[in-house]
Amino acid sequence: MVYNQLIGEQQKLNWVPGVWNRVFIKHRFILWLDIQGRLQTREKLHKIGVSQEDVCCICGLQTETHDHLMFNCIYSQILLAKVLIWLGFNYRLRTLPQWLMWIQRSYKGLRTRKQVLLIVITAVGYQIWRTRNQALWDQVVYDVDKIFKAVQFIVKYRL
Repeated sequence: MVYNQLIGEQQKLNWVPGVWNRVFIKHRFILWLDIQGRLQTREKLHKIGVSQEDVCCICGLQTETHDHLMFNCIYSQILLAKVLIWLGFNYRLRTLPQWLMWIQRSYKGLRTRKQVLLIVITAVGYQIWRTRNQALWDQVVYDVDKIFKAVQFIVKYRL
């Protein structure tokens, strides 16, 4: 699992300011749970006997793990690609810890732009988790464009 491979780097990464920032209001808790690997994915629920299935609620193709749900699911990949194109970045698949490390260590842009990127990552993670919950509980998966517009609204509203 990518999360376990990065644990050494995660311990060195000071992700606390990126997650627990005054700009993030309700989405930061989901981001924190995701970084810790504590979201109750179907894989986890299946292992403890709460769910009969462990398949992703959104795509229905693979086991619903943190890695799959946030960055390997085709739905998440399309959403993230749209968001990064909107921001003017070349699309490159990364996990959440990799994005946070890149933003905090390697990104050379303005501080404000860095803040916007953190807001975007938080909004995307929250919207993916929200979409997953709607798919699980309401059996509804909204079009990626609708979720993309929701991410845009969140980012514009938070700024």
